[in-house]
Formats: sequence, C-alpha cells, structure tokens
Amino acid sequence: SVLAGIEPIEPGWKKFRVAPVLPENLLSCQAVVDTIMGSVQVRWFRRYGKQVLHVNVPFGCTAEVKFNGEEYIAGSGFHVFEKVL
Repeated sequence: SVLAGIEPIEPGWKKFRVAPVLPENLLSCQAVVDTIMGSVQVRWFRRYGKQVLHVNVPFGCTAEVKFNGEEYIAGSGFHVFEKVL
C-alpha cells in the first residue's frame, strides 16, 4: 500500500487518498484494496517518457489523488493522470 499510496480518509472507505511513491529504480506498481464499497485499484508506470497513474474509484466514493506535485479530486469511475518526464 505504500508504493500505491492507498489509505482511507473516512471510515468505510467512502473517501480515501491515493498518493503513490514513485522511486527512480522502479518502473511500475499495481495494487488492489477490497473495501466494503468495492475494489480500489491503483496502477502507475513509467513508459515512453511519461509517468501514468490509473485509479479506479468505487461507486459512491471519492478519492483525493496526489500525483507529481498536483492534487485532484476523483469521483466514482476510472481515471487516468499523466505527466511528461
């Protein structure tokens, strides 16, 4: 959960944080946390001069996403965040 950066903010996982750690020597990471609200899925990778983060937020939940110095609020669904290196 450290590399994917998944942690609950509220009881029951209705609100959670995704703040991945991206070490220089690692090219990718994938994690799934099964919660009472559904599966929280996070995947990040480096490829073709980009850092890409995929986040799946279960229905009825909200995620605070911190990625490459930026902060986002993501509602239910699948989200993609990218940064050119």
